[in-house]
Amino acid sequence: MATEAQYQFFKGLYDAEQARYRELIDRGKLFLSIITIYLGLLSVAADKTIPKLDSSLFAKSAYVVSVMFIIIAMALVVLAVGIFKYEYPSDPQRIIESFKDVPPTDDDFRDERIIDFTVATKRNFSQNEMRARLLRLSSFMLLLGALGQAIFFIRIAAY
Repeated sequence: MATEAQYQFFKGLYDAEQARYRELIDRGKLFLSIITIYLGLLSVAADKTIPKLDSSLFAKSAYVVSVMFIIIAMALVVLAVGIFKYEYPSDPQRIIESFKDVPPTDDDFRDERIIDFTVATKRNFSQNEMRARLLRLSSFMLLLGALGQAIFFIRIAAY
């Protein structure tokens, strides 16, 4: 039989994974805002940068590749903040249906909820890991895109 402290421990693990989920979503929203602003600035500056693309093949390549990296970064963020299948710690309807015969003792009930928290935490952890990997990859693509833009602007400034 589990104690109240043991129950609180497993519930705390589940709550920590839920907090991580909210943090990842907020980070994804921030990344999406940054990328949107960046693409907006590129669009506004397009009338000044497009004539510079004729300057060299290297400058043209740097510009096109960097924009592709930024667009890929945006797509990865959209995937990261998308809807993933998360596990709830328990299904209330299933619990009530199990009470039809004889309701469990408080100790047995607590033991079953600990199992529910454990399963939900493990499944939600793997979903959060996927979300975190997508955000890491997106930030890397954004960095590559920004570096490509910097190379482009340094190259056209030399002409």
